[in-house]
Amino acid sequence: MRRELTLTPVGEAEPCAARVPLFAGLELDHLRRISALARPLALEPGDVLHLPGARTDRLWVVHTGGLALSLTSPTG
Repeated sequence: MRRELTLTPVGEAEPCAARVPLFAGLELDHLRRISALARPLALEPGDVLHLPGARTDRLWVVHTGGLALSLTSPTG
């Protein structure tokens, strides 16, 4: 079951975006602005994060755990 989590501050010196390699090299102000948009989400085994063909305007970052990607055809 997907559930929204409360955003936990990681400290003034390190915004959460600073932990994401994609954002390495950005200035602290930019990291803070990106971090302000973050919305933590917890997933349980078997939960679906995204469906094939569905459009999204989000970037998903996995901080702990992992995701399995799968795509089944109409014939299985």
